[in-house]
Amino acid sequence: MTGRIRMLFRLTQGFALPFDVSGLAGWCLRIVLSAVWLSCLQTPAGEQACPGRLLALCYHDVPAAVKDDPYGVDLKSFAEQLEYLRTHGYEFVSVDDVRNALDGRRALPDRAALISFDDGYVSFASNALPIAELYKCPLMLAICGSWIEEGAPADLPAPLMTWDQIRTLRAHPLVTIASHSYALHKAVPYNPQGNTGPAATSRIYFLDLGRYETAEEQRMRLSGDHMRSRQVFMSRLGFEPDVLVWPYGECNTIAEEEARKAGFRIGFLLRNHASTLADPLRIDRWVLFGNPPIRDFIEDLRVREKAGEFPMEPIRGFRLELDDLAGGTAVVTERNLDVFIERVARIRPNAVVLRVTSDSDGDGAADAAFFPNSILPVKEDIANRVANQLLIRGYDVYIEFPGLAVELPDETINARLAVREYTSIGPRISREPPMRLSPFSSEASAILGRLASDLAAHVRFHGLIFGRDAFLTSLEDMHPDALAESRKYLGFSTASPPSLEPKQAKQWYAWKARRIDEVLRAVSAEVRKYRPDVRVARALDRMCVERPAEALMLFSQDIENTLREFDMAAVDIGAAGGFNWAEKRRLKSLARLCRDAMPAGKDVMFLVGCGDGDSGRRISPECLLERTRALVAGGATHVLYYPDKPALDIPRAESVRMEYGTEIFLYPRPAGIKRGY
Repeated sequence: MTGRIRMLFRLTQGFALPFDVSGLAGWCLRIVLSAVWLSCLQTPAGEQACPGRLLALCYHDVPAAVKDDPYGVDLKSFAEQLEYLRTHGYEFVSVDDVRNALDGRRALPDRAALISFDDGYVSFASNALPIAELYKCPLMLAICGSWIEEGAPADLPAPLMTWDQIRTLRAHPLVTIASHSYALHKAVPYNPQGNTGPAATSRIYFLDLGRYETAEEQRMRLSGDHMRSRQVFMSRLGFEPDVLVWPYGECNTIAEEEARKAGFRIGFLLRNHASTLADPLRIDRWVLFGNPPIRDFIEDLRVREKAGEFPMEPIRGFRLELDDLAGGTAVVTERNLDVFIERVARIRPNAVVLRVTSDSDGDGAADAAFFPNSILPVKEDIANRVANQLLIRGYDVYIEFPGLAVELPDETINARLAVREYTSIGPRISREPPMRLSPFSSEASAILGRLASDLAAHVRFHGLIFGRDAFLTSLEDMHPDALAESRKYLGFSTASPPSLEPKQAKQWYAWKARRIDEVLRAVSAEVRKYRPDVRVARALDRMCVERPAEALMLFSQDIENTLREFDMAAVDIGAAGGFNWAEKRRLKSLARLCRDAMPAGKDVMFLVGCGDGDSGRRISPECLLERTRALVAGGATHVLYYPDKPALDIPRAESVRMEYGTEIFLYPRPAGIKRGY
């Protein structure tokens, strides 16, 4: 240790900086020397980083002391973090190193670390760069063109550099300048109620025109910004950037396609996961938030070293039907939304599932929607408003989307695309409710895809759950397209299910289950064009776990296949009339079966029914809690109940928060204890 300190003193003799730092260099050096103790910290055995990953860190302002800036990291902490990385096997790499790896010229080291800075604060040159020079650490600096060209927002925590200062930095051998867009680093209105979302991924709602931006208008806006950014960089800095740091870390397929067309090759996000180079325009970064003490930094880093990302926290939440908020007028709907948000604050879940379609005639099929779309009538455009009000308060938002049960306005089309069932006198439109579109009809699949695409284009959310209506009974599907495909792919006719041999029947059931999963996977792909990070689950009957062969025959549902195709399976255990020791044993066994059979990287969530609040057929909150506890005792991690009726306080908020709240203090907060502790 003493030798290293002496070596650092010798290296800094006569040290010259390219900027006037007003005596700060000596203070920086003392900070670095105070950080040398970090080299004594040893990474425990078995916690080596996964090879081939890129650790990309994102910084913003690096002042001497942080004041009221959640993204600021003070100079001492920055020095300590670089020291820890260097003394624990990480190799600092540049954007050129990343480019060479992408081109196949030279692979990145196993423990590669890329240090990046967003926005272009003055402290980058005066504080961060001198420290980086001591470590010969390359830095990437992302500049938002309009902020330098036209003036920065008034609420930034510190001043930005000028074009002259940035031009000087470009000549520095350790610095790479990247685009942070020209003017996409802002929020834009994205619903009629005036909520705002990231400019790069949101469809603008023109409040003065009373309409949404079209898909083509959005592409033109993105393309124009990308081209403007490259033009300004050429005129001000003498080069056109091919690296784009997405504002707010937000990017989707549409934005990525336009960036690629404009000439950008590399892009960086802010999802806080360890990165790979699988998608060059979506390389993830870990943003430093809250000026973490060095021990917190080390703890977070070790999690990323082992898993690549933080494990998914246990989900506790409930499903809300937007029909229960829609009031017919904006005033009534907003009043209902206020009641709902207050209820969420009392229960304190960490996730809410929104059913964003409506079943106006009660037949179980979605016949209207709560978001702009080209398939169903819009009952009220409130889905994004409700989701936004939850997102800004820190709740995860999941969307329940129809699996197959969509009733189109045109009855002729419904009749043509509907699931058909076998009868002794020939196929007919199935009478098994609800009315469903055939998964074997390419036209029906395209309709579901367009509906899901419209949802994702206009609503922000974290997860998508396909409803339990994605099923086919043992005598369905006799749709002409299904019969034609069965002869082609199975090698035998399925026109008469009762006459099939047992082996043929099993093949047919499995084939139907796979086809449903294929259709839902295609629908989720449409969603991911706009929401690439969304987690997708398919709801299944509990019979899929308890009696899988029977579930395959009766519902064409296969949990093993579902877990292969989707991120999660949502096992619906329904709403029992009561709770006794036998039900408790069955629920614990159900949870254990799911836990033991779950593949690595997959999850199972449990949906617990608590009855129909409108009709009065419901179980007591105590029964709901006991069923939830039985599942958790069996190993269940993610549990949600349904439905929640905010206007009726069903189930009682003060009761269900005992199991579905994520607050530490479930009872009234003791005097003197602040929120957050």
